[in-house]
Amino acid sequence: MHPNLRIALLTVGISVTIADRLASAAEPDSVPATGLAQLQTVHRLRVGWLVAGAVTLSLSWGAAVVAAEGVLIVSGDGCDHACGSPAADRMFIPILGPLLAESAPDARTAFGFSPWIYGTWSVIQAAGAGMIVVGLLGDDVPKRQASSMRPVLSIAPVVTRGLSSFALNVTW
Repeated sequence: MHPNLRIALLTVGISVTIADRLASAAEPDSVPATGLAQLQTVHRLRVGWLVAGAVTLSLSWGAAVVAAEGVLIVSGDGCDHACGSPAADRMFIPILGPLLAESAPDARTAFGFSPWIYGTWSVIQAAGAGMIVVGLLGDDVPKRQASSMRPVLSIAPVVTRGLSSFALNVTW
């Protein structure tokens, strides 16, 4: 396995571990005992932002990794990864990788992209990372409490002409 691919997989693993620990650390805030009823809040992740960011970053960075591996495979005929492309090596870096690859001397010959594509690629990766951060930051929402008032159902006899009726009374 290529050393840069190992670094990329390690970075993904670290990101997933950090996200998991942040999600498990989100617990309800404690309420000080002042005798007054206070609103309790719970920290919740913004799952929509988190999923959208993860999909955006993984697809755009995954495309960069696939493109870089393709260049290294094509250019590495019998080189044992010693004669790889500097532009391809830089594409493994998330977010800034495409911009760094564009500045490499072999960027035009390795990938054949115009300069604005590298910038757009980096902006898309940065947007995905930003969405992940917004999703992990989350927000504080009021804690839902179980209702103390349950519906009350009572049956009461009703006096009618036939003296044989009941009334059903429900309050909630």
